[in-house]
Amino acid sequence: MNTRHAVSPSWAPSDSPCWEPCEPPQLPLELSDQLPELPPNPRVLLLIDVDCVSYGLMEGTGERGCNEDMRACLELVHATAARVDRRYWTWTRRALSSATAEHHLDVLIAAPSNSFTVRYGRNGADLALIEELDELLKIRSRAVRSGRKRPTWPADLVMLVGHDGIYAPPVAKLRLLGTPTWLLALSDRVADSLRNAACAVDYIGPSRPSRPAA
Repeated sequence: MNTRHAVSPSWAPSDSPCWEPCEPPQLPLELSDQLPELPPNPRVLLLIDVDCVSYGLMEGTGERGCNEDMRACLELVHATAARVDRRYWTWTRRALSSATAEHHLDVLIAAPSNSFTVRYGRNGADLALIEELDELLKIRSRAVRSGRKRPTWPADLVMLVGHDGIYAPPVAKLRLLGTPTWLLALSDRVADSLRNAACAVDYIGPSRPSRPAA
């Protein structure tokens, strides 16, 4: 049973993403060796651009993936987050456009806790995830100024599923402040600026499967 986790961070987003247990399927990804050393029991912020997943599953065709492949991809990503955060609790936001929501309605209906954020307009889903990154930036900046090495916020690592360059500026700033981003991409169509800003990049799309855990 999936339930909300009782937490009391100093900040909570208004669009109600949820704390939920990640139930790992069979083959989570191995932690990337490109990442810097993480603290014990690292806390993960998992951000998923569902629009990128929908199109990335059918790389280069301009078509969308099917619901079965969408579910499998999301399960893989959540299982990988669970492998990093072994408490199986990860702060998650999945953002998508209204068009993607309509196409993958069955996936949304079956998901626990209404845990998808649907945004309208151009770049709406991107901006929902940018809000999360910007809020984390504010908290990390305050922590650096106060000399606190590990603020009371669940993000020692950002896991980002996406490929748009709009994410590059906050990802680069977080890297400078000591919070790495692990980019999981569905295709090679990743903006160079984002690839360079992230600490680690792994490809999980159909044409370039990444490394399963041993």
